[in-house]
Amino acid sequence: MNPETDITGRPPDRAGPSATGRDTPASFLPYGRQHITDEDVAAVVATLRSDWLTQGPAVDAFEDELARLTGAAEAVACASGTAALHLAMLALGLGPGDEIVTSPVTFLASANCARYVGADVRFADVNADSGLMDPAALARILESDHERKIKAIVPVHLAGQPVDLAEIHSLAHEHGAVIVDDAQVMSSPSSFST
Repeated sequence: MNPETDITGRPPDRAGPSATGRDTPASFLPYGRQHITDEDVAAVVATLRSDWLTQGPAVDAFEDELARLTGAAEAVACASGTAALHLAMLALGLGPGDEIVTSPVTFLASANCARYVGADVRFADVNADSGLMDPAALARILESDHERKIKAIVPVHLAGQPVDLAEIHSLAHEHGAVIVDDAQVMSSPSSFST
């Protein structure tokens, strides 16, 4: 796919019919634009032609490379971000009586993952300019948690912008909470120290 055109082959700033059949205004701002290379397409085709459509060597290689790139001890591939967040809540042992803090500007899975295991959700306000979790708002919520019910912080990277993980990590560490990184933007191991 040519990165200079959209999926229809038109330049991205051209108006044209949308999925509803109506013309899309030239000022329409897409949520995301993918850059898919010929190598990406070849990797998908090779997997489709292999004996492994799920799990198998391609998934093992992906998990190993993701762990290496992020500095994690391990990485586990999931069918969706929603499933990954749910698994994280289960792995942390969260349940009724526990709470998480996340951003109100997110897909529902960032909050629902806690609800799936019976935990409650608090929302930290966002920075008006970036839409990202405001560390000062998070600090106020953590300071008000006198019973220490908050066990996890689920910050949300948004539209290619990373949250201030260093500050959020520091606040979480002081409170004894863990960070479940709902990563639309992959964090490097240098983003914060553990």
